[in-house]
Amino acid sequence: MNDIWELLGIEPTDDKKIIRRAYAEQSRLHHPEEEPEYFTALNQAYKAALDHGIRLKNTENMSDSEKGSTEIRETQKIQKEQEISKTQEIQITQETQIIQETQTIQKTSKKQDNQAIQAIQAITKIQEISEASESKSSLLKILDAAQEQAVKASMETGALHEFTVLFENPQRAKQADTWKRFFLSEVFLKEQFTEEFGKGLFTYLSEQDLFPSDNLPMGLLQELAVAYAFIPHFAGEEYFDEQKYPKEWYKVSVENTFPGRRFAAEIFNMQGRECDLKSMTGRILRQPANKVRHNAFSDYLAIKEMGRNGRLTEGEKEIWQHILGVCQPFYLYERNGKQRGSGAYEARSECVVKLYVQWLKDEQAPREVLLFLYKKLDLKDLERSSTRGLYSALKEQILRQCPHAEEILFGEGGTEQRITKLYRIYSAIINDHHNNYDKFIYGETPEIRDRANAFFALSEWEELKGEKGLFDRICSISKRIVMPRTVAEKMIEHLSQGDFPEPERTELTESLLRSLSTEKMLRELDYRYEISLDLVDLGEIGSSPDFWQYFLMRGFGFRHGKIRGEWEKDFIYTEKGQCYLPAYINYRC
Repeated sequence: MNDIWELLGIEPTDDKKIIRRAYAEQSRLHHPEEEPEYFTALNQAYKAALDHGIRLKNTENMSDSEKGSTEIRETQKIQKEQEISKTQEIQITQETQIIQETQTIQKTSKKQDNQAIQAIQAITKIQEISEASESKSSLLKILDAAQEQAVKASMETGALHEFTVLFENPQRAKQADTWKRFFLSEVFLKEQFTEEFGKGLFTYLSEQDLFPSDNLPMGLLQELAVAYAFIPHFAGEEYFDEQKYPKEWYKVSVENTFPGRRFAAEIFNMQGRECDLKSMTGRILRQPANKVRHNAFSDYLAIKEMGRNGRLTEGEKEIWQHILGVCQPFYLYERNGKQRGSGAYEARSECVVKLYVQWLKDEQAPREVLLFLYKKLDLKDLERSSTRGLYSALKEQILRQCPHAEEILFGEGGTEQRITKLYRIYSAIINDHHNNYDKFIYGETPEIRDRANAFFALSEWEELKGEKGLFDRICSISKRIVMPRTVAEKMIEHLSQGDFPEPERTELTESLLRSLSTEKMLRELDYRYEISLDLVDLGEIGSSPDFWQYFLMRGFGFRHGKIRGEWEKDFIYTEKGQCYLPAYINYRC
């Protein structure tokens, strides 16, 4: 062993870089043609030093007895590796050839020493890359082995096992109800979108001999389309043996989705000319009972994909709230009866609730999503509801992830409860003001003005006026033609300062501005009121906010309207089929 390090000219070490550097330096000093035996010994010493470095690193902390047994095992391991590492031998041979060429160049010209050194460095770099590649290859093998182990576990005790038991009973395998129950089972839903299950299912159906792999039972394909939210589409005409296939050809296309769903799509796409996917697509999947289950799984898939892509956020609130909102009893097909038209787009099957329960078992949902479900489905009073059997498991999962949901939503100090309190005060002021108009009491009364000022002075308003939830509720009631002037003015000022979503803020601001001229307009229309107009110099009109507010918001009945005929096209103030008041055009521009 000492001869190895003497040949390399270094002390024993496990550092591969030092060993390679020493080998490169010795290679430059000894030419293979002049000293072939020495060069062969140097090459063997280099290999032995690398192997010794690996063993030395692994045995540093072992006892003497352990080191002895380890050396025996390592020797056996080295012998086995030498037998199967043909690639390394070829690489070493190539390195030797490159070194020989380098030494020849070195002998013929000293000026080429730098090139020879670069060649040696290139060899070292190649070897390092090779080792990194081997390490990556080993990692891929480990991952493949882990995936195969997961497929094997699913085949023995998981979803694949349950699937094969059902499939290998030919009579049951042809029945859609068999697969309807399977695809709603917890064992399937746990593995549904995993790559291991999808790959295992595809492989099994491709290799089994109970049914032709290109003509699987229609009941299975039907329920597979429902469970993975597939919509087979017309893929064009197909020809076999230069003859046009008489049936229309249908395929499934999926992109940027879960691995398990991609493998399930491949099962559809391997179906041949004997499989009538056209009938399933055009008739079976459109039946209301099947359509509502397809809608349920589509929602489930959409929510899981939004969660995977980090889209269950405030910015995407309208999308996920709409998806989750249609699991209310009103939209459920089984709850509303099988009346005509109930299988429309918005209808869902009750199974959507079970799917969301599984989703919350498998994943942690954002708090905003959990609170939305809890409030939307009225889960607080579920025990007194006829839907408690349907939603009890969902409520359990929500409270498991968010134990304080009720306190946050309905507690005395909860944000939602305080927003509700403010909204009730605000809406009461507006409704009472509106009732005054119904009694021909135009304008803001002192009592309404005092209540409005008191509302905007509340500490809760100062604390919560920037909350999106409060803005949404206020926005829903404030778009009225009749609004208290104090409320309208303060709300316009508030909307100009805060960070509120568009276009809601602009629409609300415009509505509030229009309401400011309502009182004057109604007085003009009511015969009981006498209107006296004061003379105003034209020069003073430009600085009169009241005049321009009234003129721009009402404009003698309109700001702009469609051109009613050819005779109006000669109007001076027209633009894109609309005729405008002169002042509005100037203001707008």
